[in-house]
Parts: sequence; structure tokens; C-alpha cells
Amino acid sequence: MAEEGKSEMRKSASLAILMLSLLAIACMPAVLQGCQVTDLSPLKPTVEKHSKLDSALNQLLLIYEAKGIAEATIFAKQHGIKLDNDEVRVIVEVKAGKKEGVTELVKSLGGNVETGYENLIQAIVPIAQLKSLANDPDVKLVRLPIEAIPGATQENQ
Repeated sequence: MAEEGKSEMRKSASLAILMLSLLAIACMPAVLQGCQVTDLSPLKPTVEKHSKLDSALNQLLLIYEAKGIAEATIFAKQHGIKLDNDEVRVIVEVKAGKKEGVTELVKSLGGNVETGYENLIQAIVPIAQLKSLANDPDVKLVRLPIEAIPGATQENQ
């Protein structure tokens, strides 16, 4: 008989838990009406990524425009990007036959052309002008220079 009593108590407890659960679910919409939803839109970048800027330059520009040169300098140091004040050294890949025009564009944007070879221009450009440079239809890509690694050869790889 003691076993029957325990069984009945378990059934009653299970039924009570089930009823409380159903009551909680039924009351959920009323509880949620008082909740505030956090607007996450301020966390979205305000600067669109440019398809002709490499990833690091896109991030550098995003930080520069959103937070200024101090934060951009910190980002640059963390990612091995060399800045000179608010300017960055870049390689501009140019469409065939358009090197001279893009060289003039770099100068008009306040940049300094250092050297060039075939369809490549190495220049120092103000961070604020990266998007203007990349917007030119004769520019294929703006990227960071590839750093040479002393002593590295094909056999080492």
C-alpha cells in the first residue's frame, strides 16, 4: 500500500509541474510585452566595403572614418601596416594602358608616386583618399605591398 501512495504522489507532482509549465507558457506573451528590444543597427559599419580595396585597407578605412587617425594607427600597428601620419603605402593595379592617368589621379588626391612597373604603381596615399582612388574605373585593385622575407626561397616553402 505504501508503494501505491508513492506512485500517486509522483503522478500528482508530475501533474502539478505540467500545469505550472502550461501556465508559464500561456502567460509568456504578457510577460514579453514589457520587454525592450535592443536596436543593433548602430553596430553595423557605416562605411561600405569597397570591392577594389583589399581587406586590410577596407578595415583601416572603416576605422579611420569611424574613429579617427588615433584608432587607425593602433589598428595599423596591430596588423603590420606602416603609416606615415595619415598616409599609407599601397600598390595600385591599373588597367592596361591607363598607368599615366592613374599616376596623375594619385597626385591629385595628395598622394606621392614612388615607383611603377608595367600595370603596377607604388604610392603613398592619404587614408581618406583610398575610396576615391579605388572608385576610378581605370583602377583594378588597391592593396598593401607584399613584404619581402629575407632568406626565404622557394625551397624553404
